[in-house]
Amino acid sequence: MDEKQLVKSALKLGVPGNVVFHAVRTSRIMREPGDFLSRRSQARRINATSRYADFIDKAKGYRIFGPDTFPGIMEAVNAAREIFEAKAVNLSNAKKAFFFNVLEEPDLERYPELLGIAHTEPFTAAATGYLETMPDLSGIGLFYSPANTSTEKSQQYHTDDIDCRQVKCFINVNDVGPDNGPFTFIPADVSDRIRRRLGHRWRGPRLTDEQVLTHCKPEDAVSLIGPPGSCVFVDTSRCLHYGSRCRAGHRLVIMFQYTRRPKLSFEVSDQRTGRTMIIDH
Repeated sequence: MDEKQLVKSALKLGVPGNVVFHAVRTSRIMREPGDFLSRRSQARRINATSRYADFIDKAKGYRIFGPDTFPGIMEAVNAAREIFEAKAVNLSNAKKAFFFNVLEEPDLERYPELLGIAHTEPFTAAATGYLETMPDLSGIGLFYSPANTSTEKSQQYHTDDIDCRQVKCFINVNDVGPDNGPFTFIPADVSDRIRRRLGHRWRGPRLTDEQVLTHCKPEDAVSLIGPPGSCVFVDTSRCLHYGSRCRAGHRLVIMFQYTRRPKLSFEVSDQRTGRTMIIDH
């Protein structure tokens, strides 16, 4: 029986998801302990001296910041705007009509500042401090959300399941208000409480607003609203979140993703390449 089948069997028997997947992570670490220990050691050295090591609140799992916080943010925003304006967005090709990745591989070569910002010291050090290991930059995208009336799939509260912990960075490219489908989330400490009360741990089902608000206050929800360059680091594996409930205008957002190694996905590509993938989810 392979690993995926073992996990499915354990979950059917009622073993809590967080227990199952922590066991999977431990098993995968033991296959390459040298890489795991090396990354942890490098991270400790960086965290001992970096002023960004505690930039992301470890208890709440996020940090909102503005365009003037780090160099390069507005350069990336301007590049993203140029990329979008040069394209004819065809939503018929989208997996989700409310959330479409317009970024393509050639865009990264033509606009190196877009990918470059994700490799700058403030961004990587913040992710390293939160994850306590040298992370992989495992995804980048430029996501367009048009006006829509739906509340389905990732427009409902959920957590991401690539790992028990990760860091995503969202950067608004256009001015985003409450009606433009802002990325919205519940801080990790409150999300943990909600999931415990619902009997969920990790990889739980999507939740309605009513289910979530039964166990927290409306003001607990945080939305990334603001001008171009408004940013957030957020652990989308711990923080319940949704996006793209765009009821007017549109939203355009840069997103890049930092993950630990090994990942807990069952569609893991060869991690030795360290290749950054454009992701659409």
